Amino acid sequence: MKVTAQSWRVTANQTGYTAALPDDAAEKEEEKAVDNRIENDEDTDTFLASLEALKSQKADDSNKFNMSASKPKDSVGQLAAELARAETRLDVQQVSSKATRALLNLKMTYASSNEKDQKKIAQMIRRVEKLIKKINKKLKHLSKEEQLEMRRKRAEKTNDMEKEELLRNEIATRKKKRRREEREYALKELAQDGKDNNQEIMNSLSGAMEGGLSLDGAALGDLSSMGIDGGTMMDMGSIDVMA
Repeated sequence: MKVTAQSWRVTANQTGYTAALPDDAAEKEEEKAVDNRIENDEDTDTFLASLEALKSQKADDSNKFNMSASKPKDSVGQLAAELARAETRLDVQQVSSKATRALLNLKMTYASSNEKDQKKIAQMIRRVEKLIKKINKKLKHLSKEEQLEMRRKRAEKTNDMEKEELLRNEIATRKKKRRREEREYALKELAQDGKDNNQEIMNSLSGAMEGGLSLDGAALGDLSSMGIDGGTMMDMGSIDVMA
């Protein structure tokens, strides 16, 4: 009776030892085992090919969405909120330093980006430039308020109560108006950050679907069940202005 090495390996992996098969049966069993190995090899090749495709897709996505890496460490909304909370010229100057660095980084990134990303970066550059104007405006307001406060103290020392009261009211009115404008500006920029984040998420989903991933309506609906709606996304990109 002929017992091949292959038939021994096949039967050894079974739950018990079986009698040697006839020659024809052994050859068929051996051919079946070879076919299984070939099939497994084809599955392995398919798996490896899929891995390579995913790596290539990841590299393409990195190039496609390099705009995310070009964003400032602190968003315009966050810097605007810091500006609204700043009450001294030193605090405002610290925000100014962050904004200046962000503007420089954006301009450097703009020069090395493609046309599509340049449009987005240009929009962000305009927002940062507007922020810097707001910073300079606040520095002037604070200087004026300090001057008025010094005049108020002199009037208080000379017992000129009428003048002291007028200056006190003027300072309070100026501060109230300035703080309201700063809060409104910060909230507006935070909302814009949330809108931009939502747009990037949608662009990423579109890119993923174009790359071969399928997201049907039911899958997209799951985002709502997870609590990921427009308002939630906006909250993710916001901070408390009055903190």
